[in-house]
Amino acid sequence: ALAENGFALGTLVGPMIGGFLYEVGGFSTPFLSMGGMVLLMSVLNMFTLPNVRPTMAEVGFSMFDVMKSGFGFIATFVTFLTFFIMAFYEATFSLHLQLNYGMVPSEIGLLFLVAPIFMIVLGTAYGAVIQRFPSLDPLILCAIGFGFMTLSLQLIGPAPLFGFLPEALWVVILGAVFLGIGMSHCIVPSIAAQTRVAIVTLGLPDVIETHGMISALFNWSIAVGLFIGPISGGALADGMGFQKAASVLGTLSLAMCIFMVIVLIIYKIKGLEIYYRESTAVTQKDRLSSGSFTAAKGIEAAIHGQKGTYGSHLGYLSS
Repeated sequence: ALAENGFALGTLVGPMIGGFLYEVGGFSTPFLSMGGMVLLMSVLNMFTLPNVRPTMAEVGFSMFDVMKSGFGFIATFVTFLTFFIMAFYEATFSLHLQLNYGMVPSEIGLLFLVAPIFMIVLGTAYGAVIQRFPSLDPLILCAIGFGFMTLSLQLIGPAPLFGFLPEALWVVILGAVFLGIGMSHCIVPSIAAQTRVAIVTLGLPDVIETHGMISALFNWSIAVGLFIGPISGGALADGMGFQKAASVLGTLSLAMCIFMVIVLIIYKIKGLEIYYRESTAVTQKDRLSSGSFTAAKGIEAAIHGQKGTYGSHLGYLSS
């Protein structure tokens, strides 16, 4: 939870720090400062990161198998869409503030800090909640998150639908608050859902190789969202203006929210298991022979709805 929140926090806080450095020392100052910090962190990591012993376990599945299994695709798309919206916000919001509110880079940077404050606090809290209550489905939190992001994208313009609202700065700040709340509901819960699919649906062992594969899938969906978001979002903003472009993304977020709610309700009414066990899942014998001696009991506990802990990550396991 902390690692994924840190990634998102750095993505959103960057404009604030860059804006201040730009005003202090000009165009080259942000790049020289950040480059020096990266170089320093590289040296520190050599002496501070712990050595992790390999488990010699063979996972036997790729990250795309996780994406194709059960609700793995929905969890992956949640991550993609969240960072797609974040990339659109980061690429176009500053220009909107500069043109319509006459804000300077340092002021824009301060406003960019609003969403990360709510995101980091609530995101960390939701990570603890998911770990404390394994019966809570992370996808429920994701659906709520898209509801908040829908409202946020309608306010930061504000969208034509909210034309009765004044184009005042407090409306924009409120939209940034809702954006942070919405992203906090999606970032950590989405990787928790991917982990449950891998461990419960596919029956993979609770070892570092499995969590590394989930991390690769999570970061792949982040990269796709951060790549497509500025391109398509910028094209929308150029073609129809920031207000209407934000409204379009808000509609997409609302559609995702409604879709997830309908699917979860159908599964609840029919009594279906979201994280069901596939026939191709790794068996207990396979897990024991691969060197993982703790996963079998955790899988059985998860399937039967017993309370467990999460091991080294947000997995659905008990030790």
